Amino acid sequence: MIRWFSRLVRQALDRARTATSVGAASEIEWYQVSFNETGVQINAQPPGREPWSAGFRWDAVECVCFKAEDMLVSDGIYVFTSDRPESYAIPTEAVGGSELWGEILRRGLFDPELAMEAARSLGGLYCWPPLDEHGHNQVTSRCT
Repeated sequence: MIRWFSRLVRQALDRARTATSVGAASEIEWYQVSFNETGVQINAQPPGREPWSAGFRWDAVECVCFKAEDMLVSDGIYVFTSDRPESYAIPTEAVGGSELWGEILRRGLFDPELAMEAARSLGGLYCWPPLDEHGHNQVTSRCT
C-alpha cells in the first residue's frame, strides 16, 4: 500500500512539475541527492557559489516536513535529524528528489495519506510526526 501511495505521490509531483516547466528543465541539475540502506547523500554545485556536500543517516531522522509551494516554486522536503539543529532542505526537483520522497514514504518516515494531501495542495507545510500548536512533535521539541 505504501508503494502505491509513493508511486501516486511521485506521479502527482511529476505532473505538477511538467505543467510548470514548459520549455524549462524539470530538474534542478546542480542539486543531486542519492541514498542507500544507511543514509542520504546530498551534493550541490550552486551557480556562482562554492560546491558543498552533506548527508545524514536514516536512523537519525526525527521528523520530515513537506513544503508544498505554488506552481512556480519547487516543493521542498525538510529532514530533521538528531545530528544537527537545522534541517536538511531538499527540493523535490533536485536530481533524485522524487526518488528520495518515495524512499521516505517506503521507510514509513512520512504518513502516506498526509503525503497525498500535500501533493494535492498548492501551498502549506505538512510534517510527520504531526506538529502541536507550538510547532513541535512528540519526537523532538523542534521540527520547523
